[in-house]
Amino acid sequence: MTDTDFVSIYPDPDDASFNEARDLLEGVTVESLRNIRKTLLPEPSRPQLIDPRGKRPFITVVSHEPDAFAAESEKYLGAPQALVLRYMSPTLQVAFRGLMQLTDADRARGLTIAPCSGHYVNKDAPGCVADEIWKLVYEALAEIAG
Repeated sequence: MTDTDFVSIYPDPDDASFNEARDLLEGVTVESLRNIRKTLLPEPSRPQLIDPRGKRPFITVVSHEPDAFAAESEKYLGAPQALVLRYMSPTLQVAFRGLMQLTDADRARGLTIAPCSGHYVNKDAPGCVADEIWKLVYEALAEIAG
């Protein structure tokens, strides 16, 4: 994910406006909020990409399945699933759509959700990834052939 500072996704338990009764979901602790607020990333839709011929590339975005990602996040990162589904997943979807803006609209395809996949989509749904790669290769070859 590249269009968020990550910190702004989650409530800040150390902010004066934080209200534990209002802002904490069941199964989420103040400590888990502090821990998840540590990552920073830049913006997803910049810079616009251009290939050596001066054309924009073909881009497709394949996303993990939100419930599988949440379960994986809890297992490996200790982030409660409710926290991931409520705050992270919607923000990731916006970021993934932003990635498609790296090229022209007619050269972008997505957002494809890979069924039953967690963070490592290529490991969890290799058939879905392979299909999308073949589609990109076909489009590129068709363009070259004219």
